[in-house]
Amino acid sequence: MVLPGEFQYWQLSQWIFGYFGILIRLMRTNLSDTLKKDYIRACRAKGLPGFWIVLKHGMKNAILPVITQLSTICVSLLCGSAVIESIFSIKGIGEMALEAVYTKDLPLLQCFILVLACFVVIMNLLVDLIYSMVDARIQLK
Repeated sequence: MVLPGEFQYWQLSQWIFGYFGILIRLMRTNLSDTLKKDYIRACRAKGLPGFWIVLKHGMKNAILPVITQLSTICVSLLCGSAVIESIFSIKGIGEMALEAVYTKDLPLLQCFILVLACFVVIMNLLVDLIYSMVDARIQLK
């Protein structure tokens, strides 16, 4: 049961969980495409169990686009925090950035943009590191 004061946070959590539906659908689509490949057919011909084929061979190749999309979603959630915080009346860094725009506080706005840019760079670095751990074909030099 949702209390009247908690309604806005309930809506916010439902909005964020909508992104997980996108990720699950992307994973399902990629996995179904991967399981139709020739090397999966070869694994079945060798007699490997079905769960081993899906976990070891299917998931490893199907998860790469999901990792990319997850990083994009994380970046968009942080960049869209100003909109979310203004809609749901939450005090946070996004509202502070909007206030900096209204009051023309340029140093604060530059700091906010720098934090966002650093977050994007860190997310891209994490995606590259995760790619190299998941896929043996990708090696960092």
